[in-house]
Amino acid sequence: GRVRSLLTFIAYQADRDEWKDAISLRQIQEAYFERVAHAFGQPYELLVKGKSNPYQFSDWFVSEAGRAKDAVQMCDDFVTQTLEFWNNISDPTWIHLEDSIDSKAVFTGELFPDGTSNIASSTGIYFDTTILPDPFVKISPLLTHMSERERVREVLRLGLQVLLYKELALANVSVPIVAILPDRHGLEEQYRNFIRHCAEENTLSHAAGLFGRPFSEVGELVNFLQSFNK
Repeated sequence: GRVRSLLTFIAYQADRDEWKDAISLRQIQEAYFERVAHAFGQPYELLVKGKSNPYQFSDWFVSEAGRAKDAVQMCDDFVTQTLEFWNNISDPTWIHLEDSIDSKAVFTGELFPDGTSNIASSTGIYFDTTILPDPFVKISPLLTHMSERERVREVLRLGLQVLLYKELALANVSVPIVAILPDRHGLEEQYRNFIRHCAEENTLSHAAGLFGRPFSEVGELVNFLQSFNK
């Protein structure tokens, strides 16, 4: 049994090493930013020239209905193709960063840093690499609930915000300052279900302590909370 376990571990590590040898993290980042620049490079140049920010620029862009109408198909296609890109290349991306011994920080809370300041200027003091989860993966489940104008505004804004980090992400340094990767739970259903299960268990435990009574499932907790509206 111990021999089988050891051989399984060796095979697992060999697979990871093969992934890393097949493509470097820098190559992945270059391919990613090439796609984003191809879609949003021209608007980004206008943003820089006009000394604007992604929020102002995207609001201005969709203020004319014709512009938003013309851009919606491109934005939809871009998100779809980005999901396909990460589905094909996510494993080596995660492996590169997981196996790195450098200190790392992961940005959370919002879809992406807001574009009014560079987050790496703060996190870089404390961590070697700042990891920015890809915002298009995060927002993709919400896009079907948005109007065409809202979809264009959000996707364009995020594209411009991502390009603000292109120079840092592709800097010629031994340890990446910034790296963009997809959230695992955004691409893997099994992992997403695992995270959901953990979140539900933690919620039930917290609610039990808060209200002084146990809850066997989320449905029971929801019914209990709804009773306060009566």
